[in-house]
Amino acid sequence: MIYCVLINPSIDEIFEINDFKIGATFIAKKRQIYPAGKAISFALSCKKFLSDKSLIRVLYLVGKNEQQLYDRFLNSEDIIHNFLSVNCSTRSNKTIVDPKNKTTTHIRTQDFFVSLYEINKLLEIITKDLEKEDIVVFSGSIPFGIPSDVYDKMIRQIRIKGATTVLDSSGEALKLAILSGPTIVKSNLLELSQILGDPNLINLSFKNIKEDFKFISDKVKFLLEKYHIKIGLITLAHRGAILVTSDQIIYGNLKIDNPLDTVGSGDAFLGGFISQFVQNNPLETSFKLALACGAANTLKIGPGQFDAEVAFNLQKKVELCYLD
Repeated sequence: MIYCVLINPSIDEIFEINDFKIGATFIAKKRQIYPAGKAISFALSCKKFLSDKSLIRVLYLVGKNEQQLYDRFLNSEDIIHNFLSVNCSTRSNKTIVDPKNKTTTHIRTQDFFVSLYEINKLLEIITKDLEKEDIVVFSGSIPFGIPSDVYDKMIRQIRIKGATTVLDSSGEALKLAILSGPTIVKSNLLELSQILGDPNLINLSFKNIKEDFKFISDKVKFLLEKYHIKIGLITLAHRGAILVTSDQIIYGNLKIDNPLDTVGSGDAFLGGFISQFVQNNPLETSFKLALACGAANTLKIGPGQFDAEVAFNLQKKVELCYLD
């Protein structure tokens, strides 16, 4: 099983507005609403490439007023799910996509309040039937007011069961969760700089590509060795991504000329990777599909809404380079 854990869900509302400007009034060309969260975006992407769709299960907290919205959406996507209803409103994210100027504007709220009791009840659901062969993916930020070490404590409980753990978060929650030694960590340069407390990572000019990539991979290798992490996946936006293990460093890239919407592309990247990893495919194959999924996600509005065939076609165009 692949358990996708979501403790800070959001309602994603996406508006398409040509030539968007601050201070003006517009009629949206398109408006789409997704009951979302990084774990759901991940699950939508990952299940496209699994022969057995029942391997994916989303376990989440949700506000009681949005419970039916999530239930209907996940059922429509044939995703098995279990939830705990919380007596508050689910937060919302509003995104304005401007196809004409190729810009994306995000407006986020932070008003989802849960207790540690509810977090622990969700953890009980996760661990109840957990097997050593299972994968547990912790995605996204944490709710307001919850201690920053929540992922660290949850991952430690999962590791007792011997299952594989995957971490994709940010800020202090990410920094503390690294201490638990998750099996796989996916981050971008900003998140990597947060883990290490090194601002140099977000100030790279990339004028000397080889030197900058070596600087990044050395930092990731340090993390892997210190915290016994097996795989580090570092996304670099339009510059591609780097995969780091104890014995190899692979750089990959896939250029997209006209990206439409980048929301959820990191989740699509991770979903593509885990879909192949769980089937014991080579790391190179997993990494190529990850890059293809991240790219495919930018070509369609809505996180995880891309077509698998588009990703497979893009996978053929991915270029890999093995770094020393």
